[in-house]
Amino acid sequence: MGYIYLFNLNGPAKAEEHLRQALQFNPHNRMAHANLAELFKRRKDYAQALEHFQAALKLDPKYINGHNELAMLYLTMAREALDAGHAEAGEELAEKAHEAHQQALGLVQEGQAEHRAEVARRFAQAAQEAGIGEKRF
Repeated sequence: MGYIYLFNLNGPAKAEEHLRQALQFNPHNRMAHANLAELFKRRKDYAQALEHFQAALKLDPKYINGHNELAMLYLTMAREALDAGHAEAGEELAEKAHEAHQQALGLVQEGQAEHRAEVARRFAQAAQEAGIGEKRF
């Protein structure tokens, strides 16, 4: 079952339980890792989110949306660091966001302009929501 379905149907605790069960059954399930990462991101447990995004990308280094979601996690983390007065950490995280996003864009194959545009649009929207303008990059 997908993260959105599990999250909306049963709530985050049940979603986490089902996703962890999926990983027990198949530890190489990149989507279970990615969905757990999204769940932890919503909970603001960024260390766990980062761990699961990295696990998903280790399983599938060409996972475009995984790289872009990781980039958006870094944006969120950058905003929180900046808000807490940690300018240097915020800048480093913003740069990691840019790098992960560029990696995602680099994986989009030629002839997939719509997919490339969607990846770029989602990152730009997340950057705007985080108050981190793309001119920073």
